[in-house]
Amino acid sequence: MENSFVKEVCNSLIETHRIHGLKNVLVVIPSQRIGLHLKKEFASSYTEVGWLPEVKSIDSFIEGLSDLVPVDNFNSIFELYISYLKVFKEPDTFDTFLTWGKQILSDFTEVDKYLLESKEVFKNLKSIKEIESWSFNSNELTETQRKFLVFWEDLGLLYNQYNKDLEDKGMCSKSKIYKEIAQNPVEY
Repeated sequence: MENSFVKEVCNSLIETHRIHGLKNVLVVIPSQRIGLHLKKEFASSYTEVGWLPEVKSIDSFIEGLSDLVPVDNFNSIFELYISYLKVFKEPDTFDTFLTWGKQILSDFTEVDKYLLESKEVFKNLKSIKEIESWSFNSNELTETQRKFLVFWEDLGLLYNQYNKDLEDKGMCSKSKIYKEIAQNPVEY
């Protein structure tokens, strides 16, 4: 039977660093789940007593490089809603906001992780939504279409307000940490 990738990684690290050298090794993995498999594989591969290498998810590793404090996933939606209330004149209730707020957080994460210029992204999104909302059969937009466009127009303001509000509380989004490190690699 062929070795799994995890087994091959463990064997390679043991061969390279020997059992007693592994205490000085850091293994960065994509998710915590794979870390459990990796630790089990190390434990079954050891022929003598020794230390496991340090195993961190990429998120933990990146967060550990920075002094910035990330807002946790649970509180991020509440923080976004507080910012949303500051930006929009006729906000939805929190219950309604929950149905789409997580998608906005995901979009904000994408903007940061891909190092996109937020002002341009939201300007282009607004233009796309204007084209989608425009109808060949009518000269004017309906009230619903206008509200929808205002939302897309103000999304950039929400992005800025959310980041400012987090910063004022000594926090930031996890993706902001990625962006900060990517934009200042020498510092980190």
